[in-house]
Amino acid sequence: MNMQQLINKQDIAHSFSQAAKTYDSVAELQRQVGEQLLARAPSNQFPTILDLGCGTGHFAQGLK
Repeated sequence: MNMQQLINKQDIAHSFSQAAKTYDSVAELQRQVGEQLLARAPSNQFPTILDLGCGTGHFAQGLK
């Protein structure tokens, strides 16, 4: 059996969707690190998009 046969992408997507409902309530460390990264991010200097792993979108407005 190969890895592709073991991975069910729909099950993974469903699991992430279920976890997203409560993710922000336990993501204190992510918020602290995100705030520090956001404070250091250049503002509108470059036309490049950086994916910081926003999770549920907590920092989306700040990155905008």
